[in-house]
Amino acid sequence: PVIKDNRVYARGSSDDKGPSMAAYYAIKIIRDLGLPVSKRVRMIIGTDEESGWQCMDHYLKYEELPDFGFSPDADFPIINGEKGNQSLYVRFRNDVAGGKNQLISFDAGLRENMVPQDATVIFTSSEADKIQTALEAFLATHPVKATLSTEGDVVTIEMVGKSAHGMNPAAGINAGTYLAVFLNQFNFGGDAAKFFSLITDFIHLEFTADKLGLAYTDKVMGELTMNAGVFTFTAEEGGQIALNFRYPTGVSAEGLEINLESALSQYGITIAKGGLGKEPHYVPADDPLVQTLLAVYEKHTGLKGSERSIGGGTYGRLLKRGVAYGALFPDSIDTMHQANEFLALDDLFRATAIYADAIYELIK
Repeated sequence: PVIKDNRVYARGSSDDKGPSMAAYYAIKIIRDLGLPVSKRVRMIIGTDEESGWQCMDHYLKYEELPDFGFSPDADFPIINGEKGNQSLYVRFRNDVAGGKNQLISFDAGLRENMVPQDATVIFTSSEADKIQTALEAFLATHPVKATLSTEGDVVTIEMVGKSAHGMNPAAGINAGTYLAVFLNQFNFGGDAAKFFSLITDFIHLEFTADKLGLAYTDKVMGELTMNAGVFTFTAEEGGQIALNFRYPTGVSAEGLEINLESALSQYGITIAKGGLGKEPHYVPADDPLVQTLLAVYEKHTGLKGSERSIGGGTYGRLLKRGVAYGALFPDSIDTMHQANEFLALDDLFRATAIYADAIYELIK
């Protein structure tokens, strides 16, 4: 870590090593002061939160589940609702025959829970000059950057957008969908043409899946969101689009799968469910845990606290009465999942004080 301008810079400084240390010192303060308590406190640190949560599966196999608690892995004043999380894969055959342009490969995105910043396509074409002119016009009216190179009749285009967390896809610029929209104006054959057409018509700038007939809003947890996180297509293996859905109560993963397949049936695709999804999680606003945490936040900040739901997922959802609580404040600069991640030292110390007070209120 590097401390500069009253900030600590490091991978994990705000997500989630800095907040973890704040929680650790909060417990240490209570212990060192010798305050009287009536409950046991356990700090559980996982190491697989961004992937499959195997750490927590292992923990729960050998240890008891806490009665209630919070994860310092989000925002103040509180996160008492977390949307369901399910990825669905839209799969295409590998028929790329016909057309003036023949697709060799298309690749965009690194993870399903991130907006793709980079996208690359390689194809053969007899109209490279026309494509170059069209690309220059496209870049003049769209928020992406791109380069085109040729080697014989092989054309390579690399496009750059802006990454963002998959729970808020509208905050990013999806290089994968923008590149597909550009390519959709040219003549490709077979499933390559269907691939570009489907992305253009149903996925590009469709953050709530409205055109797919999947849009839904819950009055407490908010709206369903969709992030097109990973795109792949090769002439040998065909294509796949990974769509990551964050959905509120009132929606099911099974319903999403059935309705998505129905909406896209004209493209001859298949739908597959990706991994183990997570159901929506909600702790009512009148729960004593929520009320206590909000009261402590209000006392320390002078700001009114209220319940909130997010599309992201934290370890808080492991507990029936589990929430996320800080460590970012409403005026904090959010650099989670970004280069030069940092957390302001004032925020770190203030969060530590809030955690110490809150934990003691829950266990005294």
